[in-house]
Amino acid sequence: MSFELNGETWQPFPTADDLSYDSLLLVLMHNYNDDDFKTYSLSIHQIDPMKLNEKQTIHKYVFSELDENKVSAEFAECLGDGDVAGDNFDVFEFEDNWIKITRWDEDSKKLEGEFQVNFIFRGLETGEPRKANTFPDTIRVTDGVFSTKVVEF
Repeated sequence: MSFELNGETWQPFPTADDLSYDSLLLVLMHNYNDDDFKTYSLSIHQIDPMKLNEKQTIHKYVFSELDENKVSAEFAECLGDGDVAGDNFDVFEFEDNWIKITRWDEDSKKLEGEFQVNFIFRGLETGEPRKANTFPDTIRVTDGVFSTKVVEF
């Protein structure tokens, strides 16, 4: 697993979950610091693994819209020992945001893919203040590649 986050290479730990939403999947990518505390999470919801080699557009994550079967994502910063919410970022829908599944093995539950997604600090829309200022207002994730095994949540 690796991707470019604002031009810097990151290698977070990926997992994928089958949340029983009509066979759609959730891919989570967590980054940990040297003390093994979570520093951020990038999650991509409602991925259709059967759409092999087809770009699926990523939209802004809205919990109440999960049953609409559209792919969505969110980026959340974690503070302290990893369990304190930091700044939250929403998909910037005016950019080219997508995920493409390049391999799906239903028997072994092996999932591989590529993605690109752009986020913007949620407070720019809601007025909420920054909590940490670790990341700039815009986060660009490019050249994303992942390989993981789907587990049942």
